[in-house]
Amino acid sequence: MGLAEEGATGGATLCHLAQAVGAQVFLEVGKSATSLSLDASAVPTLRLHVAVLVSGEDEETRGSKEADDALGGERADILFIDSGRRFDTVCRDYATHRHLVRHGGYVVFAACDRRRWPGVALAAEHVAAAPGNRLVGFMGGDHCVICMGCAPPSSRRKRGERRCRGGGGGPYSNDATGDLLALPRLP
Repeated sequence: MGLAEEGATGGATLCHLAQAVGAQVFLEVGKSATSLSLDASAVPTLRLHVAVLVSGEDEETRGSKEADDALGGERADILFIDSGRRFDTVCRDYATHRHLVRHGGYVVFAACDRRRWPGVALAAEHVAAAPGNRLVGFMGGDHCVICMGCAPPSSRRKRGERRCRGGGGGPYSNDATGDLLALPRLP
């Protein structure tokens, strides 16, 4: 069985990811209450779950301050971003909150389907191509998972390497379901 079962909802998929890597601190950034979907009670290792609503430029800055305050100096093991579908919005949300993710932690972008939401997929590709970052794979169909600081500094995406496209692909992905198979546990 993959990390997320076929047909799992986004929230269930996030729970499976958090359980699989042993996450203790989870940060969600979303544009509405329905986009924030982690059931923290389903993740036994979780000590701290912070959900921040953002919409518009002022809200994103405030959201970062709220998240920073709520984390109390800790860094998130997983940052889930589901706050926009445009390239500039997704990049801004990532830039605003990336300092809240610990080295070796994961960033998950919702809606990385290149056909439906090309802005999200392109933003995720930019993040994955940054030095030290690595595209891990996909889960739940269109959630793109990137490990921050997991790749050697010299690693860059090679010509022909899979890109964020949703529906499978990536080194830890089951091409039949698009689910992640085996992720390294957090130290």
